[in-house]
Amino acid sequence: GEGIGIGDAGLFGSVYFATFLISNVVTNNAAAALLFPIAMDVAEEAGIDRILMSYALMLGASASFMSPFGYTTNLLIYGPGGYKVRIFFSVYYQ
Repeated sequence: GEGIGIGDAGLFGSVYFATFLISNVVTNNAAAALLFPIAMDVAEEAGIDRILMSYALMLGASASFMSPFGYTTNLLIYGPGGYKVRIFFSVYYQ
């Protein structure tokens, strides 16, 4: 992370976000299995605790509920409910 200027937090965020994106296309288990070796290699190269990187990976794989495409019921109500993509990513919506 230091080589590209994002630090440890940036590496955690990158692994989380990549796992989140992949878990919208495949199941969360498959996303975690695909990215696990990459995340562990990144943690080892950066000197980050592998358990903390595993937490970022697990949380990212389970975060597909936040998008309209990653979870079946979200997709079912997306059209008829008149939802927009930004609603799924906001904490508070007026």
